[in-house]
Amino acid sequence: MAALLTEAGFWWSPDTGTSAWMSSQQRPAMTPLAEGYRLASRSELVDRPHHFIDRNGPHVQQRLRDTSLYRADLDLVVIDGTGEVAAYGLFWYDPITSVGFVEPMGTQEDHRRRGLARHVLATGLDRLAFCGAERLKINYENDNLASSRLYRDAGFSSEMTTSLYVRK
Repeated sequence: MAALLTEAGFWWSPDTGTSAWMSSQQRPAMTPLAEGYRLASRSELVDRPHHFIDRNGPHVQQRLRDTSLYRADLDLVVIDGTGEVAAYGLFWYDPITSVGFVEPMGTQEDHRRRGLARHVLATGLDRLAFCGAERLKINYENDNLASSRLYRDAGFSSEMTTSLYVRK
């Protein structure tokens, strides 16, 4: 395949990604939330603009609602003492396949190394299992060491690595 892509004018990029899976029965134990923070879902924050507006534009909330698998109770945020979003995770449940998918997750730079992402991940995976998810999936970029470590520590097992080819 690599030769065919190269012949077609693509070049290999060092960017690689991983798809990792786990059984919902093997999800990590809940971790405590750091002092001074609180966890909320978008279903509790209906009067507040969506935290993805800066990255996805002013209509992100409506576009999410228009997505068949979006659930506001699976759209989690950690709020700091000033009311600002410190971390987030969006969890998707597909009742047809019984798969739960995590995408995206993030922690604001000023709030890293406090276990916020670990708490969001454990909470979201618990909620997916409660919904009926039997298998859980995450995709991540291999050069993001913090996220790859978080997901491996949580129990996700790499099942596929992808390479990126870019048109010259």
